[in-house]
Amino acid sequence: MNDKRLADRTKCSVYIISLAAGTTSRKQREASEKLRALHPSGLEGKRIALRKNKRTKDEYICVVYPDYFEKPLFTTFLAAESVKKNFSGTIVFKTKKFSERMDFSNGSLKKSSLISEEDSQKLAAPVVLSPENSIFFQKKLLRSIVGISLLICTIMSALYFHKLSSIHAENARIQKEVAEQKKKQLQAKAEKEKFLEGLVKNHADLHKDSTASPYEITSIIYRNIHENAKIKNLSITGNDFVIEAESKDGTAILASFEQDGNVTNAGLQHIFWENGKDLFILTGTAVLPNEEPSPALSTEEKIKFYLEKNEEAAIRQNTTISHSQYTDDLRKLLRKCSLEASSIQNMYSNEETQSEYTVRGSVQSFINFLYQAKEKNIVFANLRLQQQEHEATASFRIKLPPTGENKNEPSQPPEFSPKEIAGTFATEARKKSPSPRISASEKTVPTETKAETKTANFLTYIGQVKVNGMTTAYIKNNRNDEIIKVPYTSDGKLYVTINSETYEVKQ
Repeated sequence: MNDKRLADRTKCSVYIISLAAGTTSRKQREASEKLRALHPSGLEGKRIALRKNKRTKDEYICVVYPDYFEKPLFTTFLAAESVKKNFSGTIVFKTKKFSERMDFSNGSLKKSSLISEEDSQKLAAPVVLSPENSIFFQKKLLRSIVGISLLICTIMSALYFHKLSSIHAENARIQKEVAEQKKKQLQAKAEKEKFLEGLVKNHADLHKDSTASPYEITSIIYRNIHENAKIKNLSITGNDFVIEAESKDGTAILASFEQDGNVTNAGLQHIFWENGKDLFILTGTAVLPNEEPSPALSTEEKIKFYLEKNEEAAIRQNTTISHSQYTDDLRKLLRKCSLEASSIQNMYSNEETQSEYTVRGSVQSFINFLYQAKEKNIVFANLRLQQQEHEATASFRIKLPPTGENKNEPSQPPEFSPKEIAGTFATEARKKSPSPRISASEKTVPTETKAETKTANFLTYIGQVKVNGMTTAYIKNNRNDEIIKVPYTSDGKLYVTINSETYEVKQ
């Protein structure tokens, strides 16, 4: 089929309207009147071609085209109709200039519109035709064979029947071609859906151990207490949090947490009434929703969403940096927030490396630090914030990312003199001071050595409460969820005895 024979659909408009007039000229006038209301740019310089829509009572296909078009006007629906008679379904006709969607019902055209390549891919298994499709060539060949056969049927009837059988075979081949095309489209759709299913599973695996940032958790806590309570101590481990606070009504605070969709397992561990206020310890678990694509998105759009999210998560998990650089960046961030770490302790294991920081400063500075740490995707293992009289004390553990491989080749160590090496060691001048004299009243009796103690991972420090001048800590036994009330020793340590075994609880 010659592409040049087709009318340029981008310059034509196709409408399907009902015409009641009897004669051709009256139908033309009636169509012009109706199209003035339907055609947005007016009919000046335009012509109207009318064609009866098959298998309808009074429907006509109206083509509005420029008056400079050559006649006879040959449109895409005529081309499609010539090869797909009595067809029901959707045909997409693609040329170098445009793609047109045509919906048919038993050979009757119901809708014609221009579509983009992206929209055509979203259609459910349409029949795709183009001027280069072999189907047009075969139909043209078919008409030629039939015409010749009619002329010579009286002389060569045997040849006619032979050609007729060839026609049936070709029609069967064409139907098979269409069926194969539909099968391939269904297979492609199934492969995309299977690929999407794998991306969804990978997304779930990458985010199954993800936790909310401390700043997000503090934001959830603030939403529920606002100005109705004052926090004295805050502990966060993963998504679990423990608040020691005072309020006029601790149960009202609990009710707010219970109704918050971002909190589970909310509960009050203890309430003490003192000086007209509730002193309470509240626990809970923060929950954040997983980011999911809109159900209205297409399969291709969902695939793109999960590919981007999975790539971002994979980059974060596989990013390597030296521990010295990471620690230096974190200390700079603390200083930027007017904070300084008074101590840093690294803890190494086969699985991961963590750094424990102790920081003093204002609560405002520390919350600002948590906000900026969230923006930089810093991962916290736990956090504890205590509000004291003049300042806040915070301790937290940071999960350090994996370090990259040292790519520097080993070299022969340089030789230095013993004096040069000895000069790197710090020396202090000895000062002779008189031995202190201790009076009998000042001598202290050595405290009894504590029985052999152990550390236990199943004991968790959850907070402390000061009542009548006495500070008491609360320890949770994770084996049976028992809350244990423990006093501090004279040296500020916490010991718990269970089944004749004494354990030291680290804060």
